[in-house]
Amino acid sequence: MSEIDWSRIRPGRWIGGPMPIVRDGFAALGMRFQVPLKQGDTANTEHLDLHADLVYALNTKEDTVVLGPSLDDPSKAFAQAMQIAGETKHLTAYLCGGPGDGNPAFANLELNRILLAAGSPVLYLDYRGTGRSSPVKAATLRSRFGPTNTPTSARAAADYLTLFRQDYIAADLESIRLALSLSLNNSPHQGSPGLQLTLLGQSFGGWVAFTYLSFAPQHAVRRVYLTGGTPPIFRKPDDVYTSIFRRVERANEEYYARYPQDSRNVRAVVAWLDKHGPVRLPDGQQVLTARTFLTMGRHFGRGPDGMAHVHDLVERFYEDIEADGELSRRTLRQFATAGGAGFRLHERPLYGVLHEAIYCFGPRVVSGWAAQRVGRRSSRGCWAWLREDYVFSPPGRGMSCESLYFSGEMIYEFMLGDAGPELEPFLEPARELARREGWSRMYDEARLARNAVPVRPLVYPNDMFVDCNLSLETAARIGRCQVDQAPANWPHASIKSRTREVCSRLFGNEQG
Repeated sequence: MSEIDWSRIRPGRWIGGPMPIVRDGFAALGMRFQVPLKQGDTANTEHLDLHADLVYALNTKEDTVVLGPSLDDPSKAFAQAMQIAGETKHLTAYLCGGPGDGNPAFANLELNRILLAAGSPVLYLDYRGTGRSSPVKAATLRSRFGPTNTPTSARAAADYLTLFRQDYIAADLESIRLALSLSLNNSPHQGSPGLQLTLLGQSFGGWVAFTYLSFAPQHAVRRVYLTGGTPPIFRKPDDVYTSIFRRVERANEEYYARYPQDSRNVRAVVAWLDKHGPVRLPDGQQVLTARTFLTMGRHFGRGPDGMAHVHDLVERFYEDIEADGELSRRTLRQFATAGGAGFRLHERPLYGVLHEAIYCFGPRVVSGWAAQRVGRRSSRGCWAWLREDYVFSPPGRGMSCESLYFSGEMIYEFMLGDAGPELEPFLEPARELARREGWSRMYDEARLARNAVPVRPLVYPNDMFVDCNLSLETAARIGRCQVDQAPANWPHASIKSRTREVCSRLFGNEQG
C-alpha cells in the first residue's frame, strides 16, 4: 500500500448548500465537501462526500442566527459564520473515537460551551465511511465487488477498506482546512499559513491527530490536545494487546470481587447459550452466542457504573434460565437496547474490520487477529473460552471453578461471523486485512521528535482501552509534549462524563 503524497492534497470541493442549524442553544452550519477517494493521487477519478458541522456561536433565541443571502454560497456562509464567531484564522477540530463512529456535533454540549467561551468555533467531521460521510455498509461492498467470498474479490474489498484508516482521515482533514482557508480569502498558497487548527482528539481521534501532525504542514496546527488518545506508536499489535489484557484482567478481578455470585452465574449463562444458541436478538440483526456474551467487558471501561450494567444483564439472563429454561424476549430486547456486547458492529462495521489495522503503523506489521492470538496464548483458565475447542460446561460439572473473564475492546474473528448479515460481506476482506503486511507508514518518527507544536495529552492511569504506560512511552518521544496524568478513578471517556474537569486540566488558562 503506497503512502499518501501530502504535497498533492487539494482543497475539498463544496457541494450543496450549507444547512443552518439551531439546536440546544447553539448556532451551527452543516457543510458538505467532495474529496478524492484516494487522497494525494492525481490519477484518482473517484470521489466521496464528507459531512462536517461547524458550531460557531451560542444562540439563546429560538430563531436562527441569520446568515442571509450568503446561504446561496457555502463558502460565503462559512466566512460569515466565522465572522459571527469573531474568528477568521483558527478553529478547533474535535476528533472523535472509533474507528467507525460518527462525530455528532451536539453530543457534548458542555464541551461546545467551553470552546466557544474560549473563542474557538468547533468543527465536527464525520470521518470518511461513517455517519453522514458516504457511510460504508454491506450494500457498499456488494455494489462495488459483488460477493466478497472469493480470494480476488476479498483482496479488492480489503484494498478499498484500507482507504478508511487514520491516514486518509487525516488527509481529508487537510482537504477541508484548505477549502475553509480559501473561503476566508486566507489561502496557504499565497504566503499565508491559512486557517489554523487546534486538534482535540478523544481515543482514536488521537491516532488521527498524530498522523496529521506527522505529515500536514507544520503551520496548519496551533495546538494538540489528547484525552485518552495517545497512540502506542511503533508498538506492534501483540505488544499492545499483551498490555491491554493485563488491564482487562484487573477490571475482571474488581468485577468478581464486587459480584462474587457472578462467577457461577456467568458460567451457567454461557453453558446455556452454547447448548441452545445462537440466539437471534429482536432487532433481527445481531446474533448472541456464548462467546459474544463474554465480550461485554467493554462496559468495564466506564468504571463501577459499567460493571453494574454488566451485572444487571448477567442477573437477568441467569434468572430467565433458572425460572423458565429460556430467555425472555424482554431480556433480549434490553440486552440489545443497552448496546448488547457493546460493539454494535451491524451499525458500524468499520469498527470491527479496522480495529486492529489502526495499530499497523507501517510495512511488515501484521495484525493477524492479535487480540485473539494473545488471549489464546494465555495460560490462565479465565481466557480458555477464546480457544476454538473450549467446552462450555455448567458450574459444578467437573470443570475448573475459575471465573471466565469478560474481554474488553478486543475484536475477534468470530465476532464478525456472529454479528449478523450486515457484517457478512466484511468477513473475508477482514481476514485478508489480518494477513496483510504491506501497510503504509502511519507516523513520521523523526518529525514528531522535533515537533514544535504544543502537544498536551491527558492520560488515564487505569484506562482499559489505551494503555497508560504505552501512552507515556509515546509522549516521551514527541517534541514539545507535556503529558498530564488524570486521577486514577477517571475513566477513558471522561471528556464526556467530566467535561469541565478535563478541559480545565487540558487548557488551564490557555485559549482553546
